[in-house]
Amino acid sequence: MVIKLDFSKAFDTLSWESLHAILHCRGFPPKFTAWIQDILSTGKTAVMLNGIPGNWINCKNGLRQGDPISPYLSIIVADLLQQMITQHCDARHLTHPLFTHLPPTVLQYADDTLIIAKASNDAAMQLKHILQNFAMATGLTINYTKTTLDFQVSPGPDERYLNGGLTFSTRAAYQLVMADTDDDPHAIAIWSSCVPNRVKIFAWLLFRGRLNSKSNLIHKHIVPDALCPRCGFDGETASHIFLDCPLAQRIWQRIGLSPPNSIDNLWDCRLPNQLDALIWHSILRIILWKMWDSRNAMTFKQQNHHSIFTLKQIIDDLMLWTHRMKKPAHKQAASSWRSYFLSRLHVLM
Repeated sequence: MVIKLDFSKAFDTLSWESLHAILHCRGFPPKFTAWIQDILSTGKTAVMLNGIPGNWINCKNGLRQGDPISPYLSIIVADLLQQMITQHCDARHLTHPLFTHLPPTVLQYADDTLIIAKASNDAAMQLKHILQNFAMATGLTINYTKTTLDFQVSPGPDERYLNGGLTFSTRAAYQLVMADTDDDPHAIAIWSSCVPNRVKIFAWLLFRGRLNSKSNLIHKHIVPDALCPRCGFDGETASHIFLDCPLAQRIWQRIGLSPPNSIDNLWDCRLPNQLDALIWHSILRIILWKMWDSRNAMTFKQQNHHSIFTLKQIIDDLMLWTHRMKKPAHKQAASSWRSYFLSRLHVLM
């Protein structure tokens, strides 16, 4: 059986006396427990009526909402339930669903508790008795109307099989689900680089067609139109942002590269002969990242970045991200790319 417990107003009903006793038994020093007592006892509340707060009311139990330490105190108290279940484990009644010599499994996160035990009427009654004692000791009352119970009694062992006759396990199920998944052709290029995680996520969204261009946002009813904020073209797709927009084309011209006609083919962009393609995947992400930054500057700040300004940002990020590279060959390639970009700053267009 699987029981998901719902504690009635867990943060408001916790007994301070019980919390103090649990902290003491857990070995917390008296000075720390005194600090916790001071934090809780100084809490006050008021009833708001028509926007006007009433008289202050001194709290007598419960934890302070929004206090960063409150969830941790709640976990310490909730762990008492697991200890009580473990101590009252009985091989004839309350046991693990598969191994009778082990106690039931108890999973806890903040005020959410999940109990998994061998199903039987005696186990359910014994567990209810433990829950009642726990509620009396801590003030955390179980809300049985919102507590869910999945009660299944099976005379034999758990024998579940996957398609093909494989014995059920989480690993086998995962491998079976992933067996028919098409490999993302961009995955290796996106995730195996030295750029920051935010840039990797940006690149993944771009090549999966999920970047928040106006064409995508208008389908979600977030923006009223799909006009490009830089050139006014009606239909701002990812391809338009990075390839077709006149301002994007100026950036590519400033860099000295001729991009292909589609986003998917950007990895195969023709590079100058003197440059090493060893870190091209990282270089491309820096370029696209700064083009996206330039687009957002116009969208949200009404700032029109010149192509030289964007190229300077590319150079700055390249110099910064070079320190993330571990192989000397990669650092040497990055140095060559940086020298090339610096030379492009003085090219007349």
